[in-house]
Amino acid sequence: MQNYSSLLVFTIVLLVAAFGAFFYLTRPALAPTENPAPLQSGVSGEGIHYEVVPEESSAEFSIGEVLNGKENIVVGTTKNLTGAVTLDVGNPKEAIVGLFRVNARTLKTDSERRDGVVSRSILRSDEPANEFIEFKTRAIVGLPEKIEAATGEFSFQIVGDLTIAGVTREVSWDAHATVTSEKITASAGTKVLYSDFGLSVPQVPFVASVEKEVSLTITLVAVRGAGAN
Repeated sequence: MQNYSSLLVFTIVLLVAAFGAFFYLTRPALAPTENPAPLQSGVSGEGIHYEVVPEESSAEFSIGEVLNGKENIVVGTTKNLTGAVTLDVGNPKEAIVGLFRVNARTLKTDSERRDGVVSRSILRSDEPANEFIEFKTRAIVGLPEKIEAATGEFSFQIVGDLTIAGVTREVSWDAHATVTSEKITASAGTKVLYSDFGLSVPQVPFVASVEKEVSLTITLVAVRGAGAN
């Protein structure tokens, strides 16, 4: 009887600890700090200056998982991003792209509990140094010699440094853009291994497995800034 009572107490303690850990991992993300204005460093030069319009833009991740025995695609998205571009349509190869920043605390999926896990436990964005995911362009490959006013549409690649949770890796994006003198509409996508950025996915109930590769997508609208050339 004593052994049975001890086993029962031990089981209850384990259950309480398990549920406590689950609710700790899935607690809501911290509120984001004020979204900074686009950083101007590195975006001055000849051409038109464009700034990202967050309300019309988005940053997204998607990853496969097995949830409750069924395959599922998790999609997280946010409109909390900033960035700027200086572009001369007569000489687009000299385009200058400023630092792009995405607030990791604002990524939302279809589950508030999952959002807490992504923000706090995976991206560790409750630490001030990790709040923003950043991309710094190193090279743009495949830009046309000149952007035709009639179409202004082209595909290219962007190579640069992506920083997530304090770890920086070189990443290449496949991109497509439409450019006018007043607006840039663009999208870019890439795939990365989350382990390359020192990230790990904690074990939570009902999720049997998570794929190692993450798809990242940026869709943006950038408009001509005040005082642009």
